[in-house]
Order: sequence, then C-alpha cells, then structure tokens
Amino acid sequence: MINYAKKTIALFLCGLITGVSMTATAFAKIKNNIDSKNTDITSTIDNKSATICGKTFKYKDAPKKVKDKHDLNCKSAGVTPSPTDEIFIPSENFDTYGISAQAADEMYFVSSKDGYLYVSGSKYYSFNIKTTYVGYTYIRTGNPVHGLQILLNLYARKFGGTQIDTDSVFGAETYNTLRSFQSRVGLSVDGIAGPNTWVALINRALG
Repeated sequence: MINYAKKTIALFLCGLITGVSMTATAFAKIKNNIDSKNTDITSTIDNKSATICGKTFKYKDAPKKVKDKHDLNCKSAGVTPSPTDEIFIPSENFDTYGISAQAADEMYFVSSKDGYLYVSGSKYYSFNIKTTYVGYTYIRTGNPVHGLQILLNLYARKFGGTQIDTDSVFGAETYNTLRSFQSRVGLSVDGIAGPNTWVALINRALG
C-alpha cells in the first residue's frame, strides 16, 4: 500500500512537471580560467535543485530500441551490457520509443550543496564534484555518469537540446552531448566532466 501511494504521488508530480512548458533562453558564457586550487568554485552551486521524471527499464526487459541504444553506448565505452543494467528514459523521450505518457513512474530529485551533487530516487547517491572526473579516460560507468546524464538532460530541458538515455555508461552519446554543452557555455571542449564543468552544468541545470 505504501509503495502504491509513493508511485501515485510520483505519477502526479511527474504530470505536473512535464506539463510545464520550457523555452530555450540565452545564457552568458563563463570563463574557464578559474584556479580550483585557490578558489572555491563550488560555493556558487549551494542550495540548487530540480526534478526529472521518466521511466526506468531493466536492460533485459527494455524495449528493443532502448536495448539497441544501450548496446551502442556500452560498445563505445568498452563495457559489456548486463541484464540488470538500469536505463532511465526521461519523459521528453517517450515518443522516440513509443512509450505512453502514462508510463512515467520514476522521479529523481537532484540537489547540490557544499561541493557535492545529491541524487535521490530509485538510486540514492552523492559525490564530490571537486574530485570526480567523468570521461573516456576517467570514470566511464556508475553513479557519477548517471548524475552527469541527469544534469545534461535537465540543462537540455531548460535551454534546448536533445535529451539522452540515462544508462550510467559514458558512451559516444554522452561524450558528444557533454562536448556540445562545454562549447555552448565557453568551456574547454574536452569531453571531460571536471570541477569547472560540473559547476557550470549545475548552475544552469538546477534552479
């Protein structure tokens, strides 16, 4: 009964959130010459938050199109798909996969404070953005990648752009989307999420 109530609340909130119209707006570029050793660049991200709705599939139960996309992501990242891999599809991408709007049953709450990103939903985790690097030669799977993908989707929802599947794998799609973000806001376009990129992304993706 408790789980049913939680799901009902999540569905209601998802309906409210996805019903809000988002329009792309221009945003000023930021400089990339911040010395993170001497400046607490994370002080600007405190007390920001946002939510995102969608549906999570297990790889073994996912629609074929979702599986195929995950296969490509895993291949480009050099990892092997697992039957238990979880793939979160944001509600904005439901039409791409022929998923009914009523299928939304997952909501993630994302917040930032004291240099940490916090994510809660079916996953609960946090990590220090000053010491966490995501990229092909850094972290390629797991919660930091999941958090990056969620933030990129929140940014796309606010400022325009294509949302990506959140599968916790740093593949070609996430790499290209990250580079596009870095280019749009005036950062070094290296396809690596380090402190400056985390701060720029959080400041824009979370309200």
